[in-house]
Amino acid sequence: MTEMVFIGTLSGQLCGELNCNKVIKERIKTTYQSCAFIDSNLASGPDKTGGFGFKKLFQMLGLYFQLLCSLERNATVYMTPGLSRLGLIRFLIALVMCKLFKAKVVAHYHGSRVINEYDTYKPYFKALVDYFFRNVDAHIFLSNTLQRQYSSKFKIKNSFVVGNFFSNELHEYLLRNYRETPTLRNRKIRLLYLSNLIEAKGYKTAIEITKKLKILGSDVELKIAGNGSDEVILKLQDLIEGEPIEYLGVVSGVDKYELYNESDILLFPTLYKQEGLPLVLLEAMISRLLVVTNNIGGIQDLIVNKKTGLFLEKNMQLESGVTLIQKVLKEPDLYSSIIEAAYDVSESYTEDAFGNNVLKVLNRMSEK
Repeated sequence: MTEMVFIGTLSGQLCGELNCNKVIKERIKTTYQSCAFIDSNLASGPDKTGGFGFKKLFQMLGLYFQLLCSLERNATVYMTPGLSRLGLIRFLIALVMCKLFKAKVVAHYHGSRVINEYDTYKPYFKALVDYFFRNVDAHIFLSNTLQRQYSSKFKIKNSFVVGNFFSNELHEYLLRNYRETPTLRNRKIRLLYLSNLIEAKGYKTAIEITKKLKILGSDVELKIAGNGSDEVILKLQDLIEGEPIEYLGVVSGVDKYELYNESDILLFPTLYKQEGLPLVLLEAMISRLLVVTNNIGGIQDLIVNKKTGLFLEKNMQLESGVTLIQKVLKEPDLYSSIIEAAYDVSESYTEDAFGNNVLKVLNRMSEK
């Protein structure tokens, strides 16, 4: 008998959701005697115009066939549903299949896209989405803000908050390469942008802030790391030519850990509407970087302005970013107090805590 069925992204481009899914997969494998894992990543993916295609259709049918073969009566199903229109339809079909087998469904949400787009849905699609959230047996959210947003929009039951995490590997690296709280006096200030090269994530704003600081006489450099299309990377190279800015491409593992350890300030001026609780913030905080970001999504549950990080003014990001960085350069005690307070907060967001808390929810639902 299959006790636990996992449906979620287990391959493809590295991202926070994929990291979470891999951790949960290993926890399930070592906890339940009988389990099945279904990778919901569709390699062909929709194109930018929303194209669908026969290849994707056959992949979806294969996914449902795997689910049909895995389902047992009264099993527990853990899923990380896609929150686009197509993603919601795909997982709605999976939910209906689970209900036919009287399986209990636990859904884990990594963003707020469905909240932001709900009012644009047609009435019939709103009814389908309402059905989905009403019939999921337990909901897991990355932050209290996400929980409140979803609870205010949908009739949900058994909701839990399990925060994001930094990896055990990063923590072990930092312990082996411990550094004292750095001083910013009389040296070059090392800024970092680490995320996908999506304009809404703020990489262009990070570049503009760095250029402005240089013009005003600050000794700064910016390193950018993240994935982007060939077209975006070419434009990026033009933007940073002749500037104290370096694009490193995609970094991972020890290369990423070293990058954190060699940086002073994380510039993450995101206005991305789907932002949940970004992993990069936790990684920066545990690495003793000052976080400069926006109060958006679940970020407000992690960052307290001027205590564990600094918030930009959304309508004046360039000006406020320059002002904030100049302020901490002039007030080293402020810089030190913020990064130490942020470090203390981030210590509780461990990989083990994340895995154990998700397992508690799964065990609780399995026993019902």
